[in-house]
Amino acid sequence: LGQVGLAHRLNAFPPELSGGEQQRVAIARALINEPDILIADEPTGNLDPVLSREILRLFTDIHRRGTTVLVATHEPSIIDSVGGRILGLDGGRLVEDEESEVTFQADPIEGGAALPGDPPSVEEKTP
Repeated sequence: LGQVGLAHRLNAFPPELSGGEQQRVAIARALINEPDILIADEPTGNLDPVLSREILRLFTDIHRRGTTVLVATHEPSIIDSVGGRILGLDGGRLVEDEESEVTFQADPIEGGAALPGDPPSVEEKTP
């Protein structure tokens, strides 16, 4: 729970946790066996924009620690905000496979990637 910022909620029951905290507990459960890859299907679908940014920052931090993070989403703002490799599917077929040309630098105050609603700080990738 410490990895996802919830060490202080160790003894809390699920109904006592916010939606974002419950999402982070699910991520903590997925990380317990130190997987090489974390697969998240629509991880921000039921969250407000602030909690969505929190979860995506957490994924960025997890990736920086060496775990591949695969996010499945229909939300273009998530794809645009995080960067990296983008695979597009249509009807179950791969129709896009590209590297994002833009990555977002860590927020110098809070850490993590800049996300929708954050002031953009863009760094062009160099090949």
